[in-house]
Amino acid sequence: MRKLLLLCVLAALSVGLPANSIFSIEGMPERYYSYDVYGIGAGDTGWADLFRLNLGHGNPALAVTSNTVNFSAAATFGYMTYEDRDGNSFRDDGITFPYASFTIPMRALRFGLHFSTISAGNVTNERLRNFDLDDETTVEVNEENRIQSSIYRTDFLVALKNRFCHVGVAVNGYIGQRVHNVKQDFTDAGYMDTQYEVACFYQGLGVTVGLARRFGDVAASLSWASGANLDGDEEFTSIFNTEKLGAAEYELPMHLGFGLAWRMQETLKATFDLHYEMWEDTTTYTDGVNTWKVGLGLSYDPLWGYGSWYERIPLRLGVGHRLLPFKANDSEVKETLLSLGISAPLRNPGDQIQFSVQYIMRGDKQNNGVEDNCLLFSIGATGFDIFKVRTKRTAPREIPKPDGY
Repeated sequence: MRKLLLLCVLAALSVGLPANSIFSIEGMPERYYSYDVYGIGAGDTGWADLFRLNLGHGNPALAVTSNTVNFSAAATFGYMTYEDRDGNSFRDDGITFPYASFTIPMRALRFGLHFSTISAGNVTNERLRNFDLDDETTVEVNEENRIQSSIYRTDFLVALKNRFCHVGVAVNGYIGQRVHNVKQDFTDAGYMDTQYEVACFYQGLGVTVGLARRFGDVAASLSWASGANLDGDEEFTSIFNTEKLGAAEYELPMHLGFGLAWRMQETLKATFDLHYEMWEDTTTYTDGVNTWKVGLGLSYDPLWGYGSWYERIPLRLGVGHRLLPFKANDSEVKETLLSLGISAPLRNPGDQIQFSVQYIMRGDKQNNGVEDNCLLFSIGATGFDIFKVRTKRTAPREIPKPDGY
């Protein structure tokens, strides 16, 4: 019962707070591809990693790696430093719960439920402004702008374990929001402070299909996710009233994913992933850009139960590079990440606590006017068959007596 309660709590947290970025003013700069913490530590890779228990279900075919009822969830937190070309900087912090997944095997089929954050952006800035009411009156006001935006996805998936090719299909349910809050505090007490908010709420459906197959020590995968039109409402709220502004829409593009995994040795593995999204075919951004992301990872997975304690610790490292779906200051925005990950193996080989560290450099203050530098820490749990109960061996046993001579 305690395991089930923990599972429900972590599943609820998986739709938590969005991460922070100065580029949230332009759109949603954060993009999550539903990797587990193992994959996050390996440069955001693992789309074809069939050589381990892989509960990152962005590619639904990976559910075939689970042979018991499994659960996985994660939390990511860290620090972000914003800088502009004038030398100004500000450090922020944030937390997000990127995913929680459940997998149930049934003969050759695997059924799963996956909660994840797909896109996110959150930023708060504050500045002192002067308003000229007329030729003789100037009013000073402290203005705070806060933007919170996120898209969440729930996947109901089924995967077929097949000798020829593993196949996975997921129905995707999306919900999202973008809230822009403005608060103005006048330094002159003779003026009334104001606050207003414009909020858009979205929902929609999509589908994802994935394929994966092993060729000896090499595995490959391919996935396709349909675009989705997220429809909703836009509301305006002030200190006086709330009113509907009309329909709101957020369009998600078609997504293609490709992955390779190569087990070079029994304990050493390399992974390569490529993602491509067709944002130019959507109306979400006026200057939308077709995006891509590449990642390369290297993993050391020791044999469970052998060697000294330091030889039993799984290690990973990786690099990644991504193009964002919008422009800033009329220039493309790119990000580069470096990652490192370790795992703490527990009593059962499939149960692990995973840790990863990512350093992300997003944007260029010379070209985009601003840039992000993020240091993110992730912790996740993988495995943990919550329905498995250890067999009680309490039956009476007969103790044999030695033969007499």
